[in-house]
Amino acid sequence: MPPNPPDPQVLVLQRQLRALQIKNHVLQRQLKDAKGINFAIFHCFIGQEGEETYLGKPYWTKSGGKFQLKAYPPVLYPDAYILYKPLAFVIYKHYSSELSTEYREALQQGQMLDLEPTREVIKLFSDDIIKAVELFEKEDEEAHKKFPSLSVEKEMSAPYPWWYHYRDNRNKISNLPKPEAELIHLLTDWIDVNYSWRYGRSDDQFKRGVVSAKSLPFLVQPGEVLVRRDAEGVEAFLATTWSDKEKRNSEMQVPPEDPDWTLLSVPSSKKSEWSWEVDAWSYMYNGGFYRVMRRLVINLDVATADTEIPIVDLDVFPLRFASQELRETLERRGKTFWNSRYGNYVSYDNQNKNEKHAQEEYYMIDWRGYTIPPCLPMPGQRAKPKENDLIPEFKVKCRYVHVGLRPSEPDVYLFPRTAIGYHLQRKEWNHLKVDQIQEMPWDEKTFGNIAADVEIKELVQALIPTKLSAADIGTDWMYKKGDTLITVLHGGPGTGKPFTTDSIAELAQKQLLQVKCSQPDITAEYLKSMFHVGGHWRPLLMFEDAEALLKQRSLDGVPCNTLASDFLREVELFDGLIILTSKSAGDLDELLKSRSRLTVHYETLTQPRRAQVWRNFLRQLDPLGEGNIDFDGINARMDELSEKVMSEHQICNAIITAWQLAQFQGKMMTIDHLRYVNSWADLREGRTLDWLSTGSGLSQVAK
Repeated sequence: MPPNPPDPQVLVLQRQLRALQIKNHVLQRQLKDAKGINFAIFHCFIGQEGEETYLGKPYWTKSGGKFQLKAYPPVLYPDAYILYKPLAFVIYKHYSSELSTEYREALQQGQMLDLEPTREVIKLFSDDIIKAVELFEKEDEEAHKKFPSLSVEKEMSAPYPWWYHYRDNRNKISNLPKPEAELIHLLTDWIDVNYSWRYGRSDDQFKRGVVSAKSLPFLVQPGEVLVRRDAEGVEAFLATTWSDKEKRNSEMQVPPEDPDWTLLSVPSSKKSEWSWEVDAWSYMYNGGFYRVMRRLVINLDVATADTEIPIVDLDVFPLRFASQELRETLERRGKTFWNSRYGNYVSYDNQNKNEKHAQEEYYMIDWRGYTIPPCLPMPGQRAKPKENDLIPEFKVKCRYVHVGLRPSEPDVYLFPRTAIGYHLQRKEWNHLKVDQIQEMPWDEKTFGNIAADVEIKELVQALIPTKLSAADIGTDWMYKKGDTLITVLHGGPGTGKPFTTDSIAELAQKQLLQVKCSQPDITAEYLKSMFHVGGHWRPLLMFEDAEALLKQRSLDGVPCNTLASDFLREVELFDGLIILTSKSAGDLDELLKSRSRLTVHYETLTQPRRAQVWRNFLRQLDPLGEGNIDFDGINARMDELSEKVMSEHQICNAIITAWQLAQFQGKMMTIDHLRYVNSWADLREGRTLDWLSTGSGLSQVAK
């Protein structure tokens, strides 16, 4: 017959005896010079009559066919025991009264595992030790940061991460008077004896860039930057607490309610999840800086407490473990946000990851325009609120605002990852990813390429003020009467008026706010809102097809007369740049023409000017690269291309269609694509290039 398995109770007693012998030796050494100072360890669990307290470690025993938790000797009156000794502090170890699957498996195999507490805390009871810690905090600034705020009412939770992060400075404790130093050493020596092995293993894991459930409580300390990763990207916070509230949510099968259930029927365990919570904050901005408090949750989904995973695979991890690329991204985000806090006209790389080429857009970032109700509402759709927007905890006065300095660490990492921007063309507010915001790529050379006489270019350059300074962003929402510069560009369709307007905006380094006057729904309120935006942001205000709105006032044109009068009244109050485009200057109101500083007539494009238009539009394709377009071959045939009478609009459509066709064929765009596209305007049943550039036209060409 096989030998009977050892009695579990005997195994427990043997292990406890060995542990007590070791601890007795350690405590005798520690208390050698600390007579009169004492502490105790209370082992607590829920028994038949409520919570029970013992001096000895509990163990499982089988009695009457059931498993019960036992311990000795009992402490019947813990409060009286503490007063009688008296004790400087008490270590409370709390145990679960439910038999875990892990322990069941061990019992089945005749093994006895150490029963680990589910919770362990240290509570101070001596005024002397509390005063000693307070004195130490005053003497050492680092101790003030690391040590928890201690009092009779507060507890310190295991595994005591504050001591893990301070233990290398333990020699500073000896600088205190001897009575206070002995008290603190008594506390920290006990922690060292019981946790130094865990601290050392955590050090080794962190050096290797990995973490486990046993080392994760030491990963975060107050005052360090944390990186949080979610579906929208990454953002940074500043921790204000230690990681807390460790949990273990084991997904275990519950034993069936069967009287025949025995140790031989052990349920299989599944993956377990540990989680920790850390309080942290980051900046929010809506014209003023706010600290927004968040409770971050660090989840660790592993099979055992010793399973290691890379630290950077966590959803929340300290910045010190992040890659240099991620650190630079967060720093660049902070600087970009800071530079845009008072308003900024920016380029936005709205790149769709599913598209081969990015679509660059331009936005005006301005929190005042979005959050402060002006005298007239901003036109267009407002951005939908973020689902997880939080109410700010408290407003802060950023120390960098009034001293002209840029934010430094750690503040530079803590700025929001989104900003509110207004799209001047679509007339709508959007949430922008700060990481995709770039400085405006102003191109002053564009103005030199417009198809106009040299004299006209010089006159425009002399009249148009350059640069957009911070002072141009209005701080007062009330209009002030000022100097308005009105320029009228008139001529037939496709003669180059829009390109000239874009070039003037590049020259003046101002955003272009375009108003299409031919729209049937233009009202006086809409006009006022446009001038309101122009008065605040000082853009280049362009009214396209202005004759539809500002025709000669007559007795029978009451609606038009009203809008024209409203427009002229707003012009009187406006201080900025206005460009009017029209097919004929003769259709414009005489009063308006008298107010214009410059009037430019655009003739039908001649061959040299058509060649210039071809070059201008082809130059805009430069970012696509030499490998995609045969620029040299096309420029060599420029006389051939410009010989055909075409408007600016038709030339633009021809280039776009040729590029799309080349992309569809997977080839480099050449002169042959442009020739083929141009031939369609003449040969395909009168189809125009406008039709050809549509999806249906392109599909027929591809066939």
